[in-house]
Amino acid sequence: MSSHKLTVVRSSSIHRMTREDQESGACMHVMRGHYVRVEDPRLLETPWSTWNAVARARLLALQASGKGDRVFVGASSIVARGIPLWEANPDVFVWARTRRGSKSLRAVRAAGTLVPAVSVRWSVAPPHATELQTVGGVRVEGIVDAAVRMACRSEYLSAFVAICMVLNRRSRFSVFSQAESRERANDVREAMLGRLAAWRQREDNVPFQRAETIMCAADPGCDNPAEAALLWVIKSVSAFDVVTQHEIRLGGLTYYADIAVVDLKIIFEFDGLAKLGSSKAEIEAEKRRWVLRDEALRDDGWKVIRVCWADFEDFHALRQRIRRAFSSTRSLSPPPCAP
Repeated sequence: MSSHKLTVVRSSSIHRMTREDQESGACMHVMRGHYVRVEDPRLLETPWSTWNAVARARLLALQASGKGDRVFVGASSIVARGIPLWEANPDVFVWARTRRGSKSLRAVRAAGTLVPAVSVRWSVAPPHATELQTVGGVRVEGIVDAAVRMACRSEYLSAFVAICMVLNRRSRFSVFSQAESRERANDVREAMLGRLAAWRQREDNVPFQRAETIMCAADPGCDNPAEAALLWVIKSVSAFDVVTQHEIRLGGLTYYADIAVVDLKIIFEFDGLAKLGSSKAEIEAEKRRWVLRDEALRDDGWKVIRVCWADFEDFHALRQRIRRAFSSTRSLSPPPCAP
């Protein structure tokens, strides 16, 4: 079984592989009796890409170990499509005609990175048979169904980030054509809401209000899970409209704010390593560009608040910090996304 860049190899064939392949991570021991060969070494270039490769390799190995009736659902359907989630090392979610007992998948070491073990979670809610697809060599439920499933059953932050990422990728979001991008994203959102309504008619225990709120609050302008997580925190405390990729023109230059509360002229920016570049020269040049950009925005009356990965280690502190940015206002309206 293959996903072009990852290939499942049973243990009976492992003796043909060189020790170098196994030690470098080019061949990963994913589960008992199943290894996955990495055909493209670029998948293991960074710890982050290695974690992604392991997540997809686990789907391939688990599918190969079954009887052909397994369908990956929810978060795993999204992982199979290469869409990032909030969790770097997500559990595997799968449905089969006969529900199996609990199962864990071993920790995987590849290219010097150890990816911890995860659980296999068997779903009792079957996927829509007419929406099934084969993606990356594995059988998955439709992307709309996967998003609805997460909105109903996953933890709030995980569901919100996943739906933001699905809207971003499915809309092919571009800051240079936002109207068209958001129109495409709204079509996807409407499909999700329609499927949610159908689920509600079929099942009594669907948390409709919760799922609808998450879907309506999600935004395609989030380029990565960290921006989506930051948006989730901001919306939970802001009584004002919050927009993503807000266009600001100053002195002949155009800037795009990750997240902005335009009424208060506050900008929230997530600072990730990917934004800085890959070389020392690129990092230094990008830092200088940030300083000049922030000076121009502040001269125009904008307040710029920067957030980094370390801030997500304490969501309560981050929420308090963002709430203080609104402390000078006297809005009587409660934040619409506070729940």
